[in-house]
Parts: sequence; structure tokens; C-alpha cells
Amino acid sequence: MIINNKPAKLTLAHINDTHSYFEPQALPLKLSIDGQEISPYVSNGGFSRIATRVKQLKVIAAEKNSPFLFLHARDCFKVPYIFHYLRAKQTPKCSMH
Repeated sequence: MIINNKPAKLTLAHINDTHSYFEPQALPLKLSIDGQEISPYVSNGGFSRIATRVKQLKVIAAEKNSPFLFLHARDCFKVPYIFHYLRAKQTPKCSMH
């Protein structure tokens, strides 16, 4: 038997620990840069933001002629509010294509 191993090219995107942050939120940071304190805000969460970035990465992969695979670790339906609101009776169906 002859085995012809060839390198494979794949663009992989993986996220984890989104924990029901379906909408984006602003998070305050406190930084000290060269002795000066600054307090910028950064954005966190938001499934629409995630979907937009996944679409952008898919386009970049296609431009490089690379298959694209997006993985989510499935830990998005835990506290805070959405889990309590649904009382864990059903899991909303979220899909990013």
C-alpha cells in the first residue's frame, strides 16, 4: 500500500466561554501607561459581532484558497440572565453560517 501524505491547509477559528453574552457590553479597564492612568472601555460579547467576524474570517480564508472551520465550545447557555429567563427548559437555537 502506497500512502501519499500531503499537507493540508485549513483556517480554524475557535471561541469559548461566551456564557450567554448575546448582546455586546462595554467593560471598563484601568491601565497605567508611562505613569499615566487611563480608563478606556472595550466591547465584550454579542453574537451579532461574533457572526460578523466569522464572516470576515471566512472571506479571508477563501481569498487564501483555504477551507474554513468555525468552532464554538457550546458553553454559551450558562448564566447570566438568559439561562434564568428560560429556566433551562429549552436552549435557544443560535446558528452562524
